[in-house]
Amino acid sequence: MGQEAISRWTVRTSATLPIFVAAVGLSAFLLFSVQPMFTKMVLPVLGGTPAVWSVALVFFQAMLLAGYVYAHLLTRYLTTRLAVLERDPS
Repeated sequence: MGQEAISRWTVRTSATLPIFVAAVGLSAFLLFSVQPMFTKMVLPVLGGTPAVWSVALVFFQAMLLAGYVYAHLLTRYLTTRLAVLERDPS
């Protein structure tokens, strides 16, 4: 690679890191702010016991862990091109 290609790669990499950090931070904030609101909304409908609250919190944490496992498996076993490939739903 030439010096110009390396400098373009460095600029792209240094510009995308803050975007990824902001996206991950925003998604974590939204998850942990929506989780209690949704649970409070569903609590009276499902009986209002502390067990409902506990199950809802465990469910959200399990889904978060499943998302992390999915992301890990995508990056571990697929190339970047296949991992970001969007499939046509039709």
